Amino acid sequence: MRKFWGYASNGSFSAGCTGQTVYIYDSGGREAAKFKDIKYGYNPVFRPDSNILVVKSTGAFFWVFSLDKSALIKKVKFSDVDGSQDDGYCFSADGRYFYNIERQYNQNPMS
Repeated sequence: MRKFWGYASNGSFSAGCTGQTVYIYDSGGREAAKFKDIKYGYNPVFRPDSNILVVKSTGAFFWVFSLDKSALIKKVKFSDVDGSQDDGYCFSADGRYFYNIERQYNQNPMS
């Protein structure tokens, strides 16, 4: 298996991000899909109890994939505030909501 910047697994699939490509592996460790040209995609997260994968890129995009269809289903732009691309994101425990942490534009870290 390759070396990845970010890695996630949901039991059915595993996803590894190299910064330009997202590699998808089945539960047996065999490569099931590969999504290229994901600029600066480093952090994968699975939606609970599903095969929906979200990858956050430092290019200020979320890439949403259906692994059942092996397809990109949505590309979402988030605010390009300096540092926001490195902040966290997650699904709620029931998978109904998606949360993205962003910084204020004029945030003073010393206050």
